[in-house]
Amino acid sequence: MITLKFNTEGYGGRKVRESAGVETNDTAKKDLTIALIGMVEKFAVVSPDRVTLIGSAGSEVKSHVTVSPTPQYPFKVTGMRLKNGEFIKASYEWKDGEKKAVVQIENRMTEKGRYVDAVILTTDSPIKPEIHIPVYGILR
Repeated sequence: MITLKFNTEGYGGRKVRESAGVETNDTAKKDLTIALIGMVEKFAVVSPDRVTLIGSAGSEVKSHVTVSPTPQYPFKVTGMRLKNGEFIKASYEWKDGEKKAVVQIENRMTEKGRYVDAVILTTDSPIKPEIHIPVYGILR
């Protein structure tokens, strides 16, 4: 038996094709290619799917992200944490009537420079218990 695994993180709503080569002991067919082809279903609509905070050091630099479940995978956002949290702060609000979360993200860095962080939302879904939102900062 051969098992192929493919990490579909970030591929929601896209068609994928991955393949693997297999060597056999069959003298007539020494090499085979196994292909994994299919559509990756989208679990949630994250808009925008990443945040870039660009601005002047010491000025207010903010952004927000909306996270909505797709109809086939209903969930609620139940919590939030930051991957690092040194240079950003964030908060979220779950809007039950609209079935979406609005995440507010704000720069905390006071000097010129760049950073990378992420907002990690926890959900009540066993299918995808976490949603990662990358955050990039550029202060001039």
